[in-house]
Amino acid sequence: MAKNCPAMEAAATLLDAEAVGDLVLLDPLTEESLLRTLQERFRRSDIYTYIGDVVISVNPYRPLPIYTPEKVQEYHNCNFFAVKPHIYAIADDAYRSLRDRDRDQCILITGESGAGKTEASKLVMSYVAAVCSKGEEVDKVKEQLLQSNPVLEAFGNAKTIRNDNSSRFGKYMDVEFDFKGEPLGGVISNCEYGLTPQPRTELHEICELIKLDPGTLEQALCSRTVKARDETVLTALSVSQGYYCRDALAKNIYSRLFDWLVNRINTSIQPGKQRKVMGVLDIYGFEIFQDNGFEQFIINYCNEKLQQIFILMTLKEEQEEYIREGIQWTPVEFFDNGIICELIENSKCGILAMLDEECLRPGVVNEDTFVTKLNQLFATHKHYESKETQNAKHVTDLSLPQRCFRIHHYAGKVTYNVTGFIEKNNDLLFRDLSQAMWAARHTLLRSLFPEGDPQKVSLKLPPTAGSQFKTSVATLMKNLYSKNPNYIRCIKPNDTKTAMLFTPELVLAQIRYLGLMENVRVRRAGYAFRQLYSPFLQRYKMLGTKTWPRWAGGDREGTEVLLSELKFPPEELAYGYTKIFIRSPRTLFDLEKRRQERIGELATLIQKMFRGWRCRTQYQLMRKSQIIISAWFRGHAQKNKYKQMKRSALLLQAYARGWKVRAGHPAGAWGCAPGPVALPAWAGGMRWGGGGGSAALPCSGEPGSPHLSPSLLPPLLPFSPSRSLCVLVFLAPPLGSFGL
Repeated sequence: MAKNCPAMEAAATLLDAEAVGDLVLLDPLTEESLLRTLQERFRRSDIYTYIGDVVISVNPYRPLPIYTPEKVQEYHNCNFFAVKPHIYAIADDAYRSLRDRDRDQCILITGESGAGKTEASKLVMSYVAAVCSKGEEVDKVKEQLLQSNPVLEAFGNAKTIRNDNSSRFGKYMDVEFDFKGEPLGGVISNCEYGLTPQPRTELHEICELIKLDPGTLEQALCSRTVKARDETVLTALSVSQGYYCRDALAKNIYSRLFDWLVNRINTSIQPGKQRKVMGVLDIYGFEIFQDNGFEQFIINYCNEKLQQIFILMTLKEEQEEYIREGIQWTPVEFFDNGIICELIENSKCGILAMLDEECLRPGVVNEDTFVTKLNQLFATHKHYESKETQNAKHVTDLSLPQRCFRIHHYAGKVTYNVTGFIEKNNDLLFRDLSQAMWAARHTLLRSLFPEGDPQKVSLKLPPTAGSQFKTSVATLMKNLYSKNPNYIRCIKPNDTKTAMLFTPELVLAQIRYLGLMENVRVRRAGYAFRQLYSPFLQRYKMLGTKTWPRWAGGDREGTEVLLSELKFPPEELAYGYTKIFIRSPRTLFDLEKRRQERIGELATLIQKMFRGWRCRTQYQLMRKSQIIISAWFRGHAQKNKYKQMKRSALLLQAYARGWKVRAGHPAGAWGCAPGPVALPAWAGGMRWGGGGGSAALPCSGEPGSPHLSPSLLPPLLPFSPSRSLCVLVFLAPPLGSFGL
């Protein structure tokens, strides 16, 4: 069975009205239609879908045969929209843009825990490694880059209530290439968040492991040294403070060990000189739980920033393409979530700034004073609400408790419980614990706490967790703005990790969290579809009488002639320098419907021509066969006739020779009377004819006249001894006259 052409298969997939491969072409555009399309494609095992050049990936929770070496070759150097939606397509497009157009790239992979972000990043890296050049040094670099991921996962992933192998850090890897597109190395940066350890190992076991005196660690966990002017005071900690110290130490050991691991990997894979860069960002997605705390707050803040950069970069890219193609750019209305980002990150009166201020304020500090301050600052802010602000507006909402505030994110409303905000934001490691770690005889552990050195005592407070995270996000955004972004949105189809099970309610929530509707609206603003003239004309030229079957002119001219003949409204079309722009998906689907009808007509025509050709060919074959059979039959008949004549000639020659031999006998020996005598004529074979077939033989009775001896006549010839017969000897022609 012949394989389908990949380009034809891809076009059919993208333009399938029931399950469009590109959601930009969705008509009508609603949450329900978007969800239905994803569900139908998932049912067909099509786990990848486009929003323009954004890839949506739905985790199938089972292996699929779509990552083979043959698939790598199919997507290598392909046109993004000339193949079925696949993560390889976006990886190839980013790699070729970096290699051929010298543009630094970044691939942003987002989604909630269990949606397949880490697997997606590994697929991108493995594809780039597969299509790069071969060579011993290049293979070594590729192997180092690929093998760094399992090590980071071993330390950076953890079992959570939502995923057995959840990434508890945001990983960003810059892969660096030379001018030929061969990998030179990479640099990894990480952004940890939200890990609340629950150590259960006994104190003595820990001390034995880190080679530290148990008394030193016990004192550091149960007391705190406070310096006031020239005095040093040792104060005992309460039980809750002791738990806080324990957790703070565990988190710091984990965090610093992970940073050390990243630095070691960077040392081995980082090249000496940076050339072209492709960044791969695998980061946590938007989170909304029943109880949302400080971890969800900073995670969702990061996703607000990523959504902001996505909208701005998408609009910027759209505007640049319109300008390149000479199409008038119309400003697009969209929801700018910058107001939400400002609400959180404003350095003077943002939520994070207020949280830091509360953490540093002397006196009794708790979450109640923090919420009170937020209520005073944001009483009229349209994206912030709390119980107090609702009461002021005489609004009753039982879903919003007292010690909570709610933010209207781009992905929906999220209620945050402020319990633990101050403690988790402080994340302070008392100097006693740092000095205890410095006192350990474990070389690696000691190197992770340089501030514990008594000779390097610093009275400066370390930055809070919120401010550190804000700085990391700012650095990340700066990095992303300097590169051309590519997006992969990952979706978890069910909570039970069941293969090929699609839960509509869960997926719909993620559609909102990921801002997919906003993505589609921005992408299809203005003209929903655009394509180069050549492939467009090649696909639809059959619809025009002037362009079918062959068009001798230019591609743009042919496209204009075709669309003018089809009589589409002028406002639906725009002709760029290299592309045709179509405003409404309906126009494109109308084109596709006409094409399908035309294909049916052409198929009927082809079938008709084929049947006619087949009948003519069969007739000609039968006629040729009949001629051959007739020729052979006539030849056979002539051969038989010739053989019969040959036998007759031979017999006549035999009688003639016999007569010549007997020509010397005395005449009248048989008493032959003069006059003609009738003899039966020879009728062929061994028979003698009679009647009208006889021959008259003259018999003069003179000497020398031919006489026949009765003994020499054929046995079938009637003979009477009382009569004498005369035979006229016919001189037989030479054998050559019979063709012998």
